[in-house]
Amino acid sequence: MEQYESQQYRGCTINIGFDGDSDSPREWDNVATFVCKHPHYSLGDKQNVKGVVEDLFSDHVTDKAIIDFFIKSRNAEYIPGEEDDDSDHYYKFTEIYCKESHDRYIDADSSRTESEIAEDMTEELSLNEKLELIEASGEVVMLPISMYEHSGITLWLGSKDHHPDARWDCSSIGFAYIEKSTAEKEMSNRLLPEGSDFDWKEWSYKIMEGEMKDYDTYVRGEVMAFNIEDEDGNVFDSCGGYYDEEQLINDAKASIDGYLSEKEDAHNKNLAIVKDNISSINGKMFVYGQSCYRIVKDIFGQYCIERALSSHSVLDSFISIQLSDIPDELLEDMVEYIKKVSKHGEEKV
Repeated sequence: MEQYESQQYRGCTINIGFDGDSDSPREWDNVATFVCKHPHYSLGDKQNVKGVVEDLFSDHVTDKAIIDFFIKSRNAEYIPGEEDDDSDHYYKFTEIYCKESHDRYIDADSSRTESEIAEDMTEELSLNEKLELIEASGEVVMLPISMYEHSGITLWLGSKDHHPDARWDCSSIGFAYIEKSTAEKEMSNRLLPEGSDFDWKEWSYKIMEGEMKDYDTYVRGEVMAFNIEDEDGNVFDSCGGYYDEEQLINDAKASIDGYLSEKEDAHNKNLAIVKDNISSINGKMFVYGQSCYRIVKDIFGQYCIERALSSHSVLDSFISIQLSDIPDELLEDMVEYIKKVSKHGEEKV
């Protein structure tokens, strides 16, 4: 974890950094499909842009839509054959090659089906024209995917012209899409924070934006993680894969709350055991850190605990302390000793 920030909470330290081991959000159960092609990066869900376009075109664009689009976009003219000849019908259109006009023809004899005519027209369409027809089908919503590359990369949905450095370091690398059938299947299971009053297209655009926001965070290397240190600098919890810092902080604080609660419960339990069995450790000396602890009776015959600091193998004078001042680790040692030596330890512990 590449740490960039620390916060204090209830005596513990929350260290926040970038998670270098997070999984790509495109491995999640996503709704949208990201189709990307780039010479240096493997991005998105699919990289075969042409193949995906062909599949969507085949699934959603009708023969009639192809013919109507072709006639309009190419200004194609239907030329009927002779009245008694059904084999000489065709569509005539003009294309410009090398600044010269050339007449082209699509066979439309009555023996040919609408599907066969549409197939010939499809061969004349560009990739962008096919994308236009896919969107016009009303069965798919799509948005272009653009990338800015300069000391790292960042992605967004929309035209590369929307970026201030569009002229130099930006490129269009593909598109995102959601099919209507997928949206209608998933809408009831994936409610938006804004509510549920959306048609499938509005819902799909919001889903795509949300998925791209997470994916962009991932490719920029800004997925977050945390680890938590106690007051002694010992790490007792860590977690990664965060795309929202507020959620990270909330989870880290909840972990600290749980840790301190468990620690307090264990402390109180061990303290009760020591109190109930203090006679079994009377006169016993325990060493913890640079201090020595012992259980003795005071002038009134009451058990008490005393502590003396050790310096260069020389003990200072013992002073009385409260049982509640005993460190947790020392309490655990005392409980373990009680279990071993006390005749009634098992019953009382």
